[in-house]
Amino acid sequence: MKIKYSHFWLPKAGTLASTCEDAFFPYNFPFEIISHDQKYQRYAIADGASTAYLSGLWATVLVDGFGSYAEEISNTNFFDLLQTLILTENWNPRLADYIKKREDDGKPLSWYDEMALQNGAASTLLEISFTLEENKIKDNFSALAIGDSCIFQIRNDELITKFPLNSSADFDNSPLLISSDPKRNEHLQEKISYLENQSLSTGDKFFLMTDALASWFFQEYEKGNKPWEIIEEQIGDKSSFENWIEQLRENKFMRNDDVTLMILAVQGDC
Repeated sequence: MKIKYSHFWLPKAGTLASTCEDAFFPYNFPFEIISHDQKYQRYAIADGASTAYLSGLWATVLVDGFGSYAEEISNTNFFDLLQTLILTENWNPRLADYIKKREDDGKPLSWYDEMALQNGAASTLLEISFTLEENKIKDNFSALAIGDSCIFQIRNDELITKFPLNSSADFDNSPLLISSDPKRNEHLQEKISYLENQSLSTGDKFFLMTDALASWFFQEYEKGNKPWEIIEEQIGDKSSFENWIEQLRENKFMRNDDVTLMILAVQGDC
């Protein structure tokens, strides 16, 4: 089996694309070339918290780091990876580069920026892993989540998996977040959601989405509709996706927030 991958994203209405605090992995390339000894094929999305400083950059570091990690990710090594792979090896150098660029551009961090930076950036994270064997995906997957970005697995036109939330009532204004300040992550140890060794079949589809779209998805499903069919009818290309999201916002069916959608279609051997 293999994965056919597509993604769509849109910043808040009235804002520039550069202000979007969502992130996803891989950004603009499919997994067409897989090394012979690669163990996992991963996809990830993250929603940076607008209330924290540099959360968009932090979200990007999270999805890049965990999405490209070559070994197993589990509840036993997640926080070690967060400290080493993410913070030490990726975040700290990226942050240093950002600060230097600001200085080179004659726009050094203000005292307000410095104070905000001390409080740490923050983001949700949703990651899905497909096990590989001889360059092909096996019949199982695993996932982890912190926060309210969601996965929906569709099989035979039915919703068979919703993760990590279960209904539209589960959304609130204070989702779990991963912080770039390690001290703020101590409470997360027992709250990370995991799926392990879940079944996978040819024809399955996965819809990964950040919270605004995920909330709409749940509401439509709870009305007895099939939101995955609505999505596929509306997203022929980037322009049609953007028009559809704008209509949902204008009609108050979705709150005005950054939106990311990733679709993974499981296909048989060609």
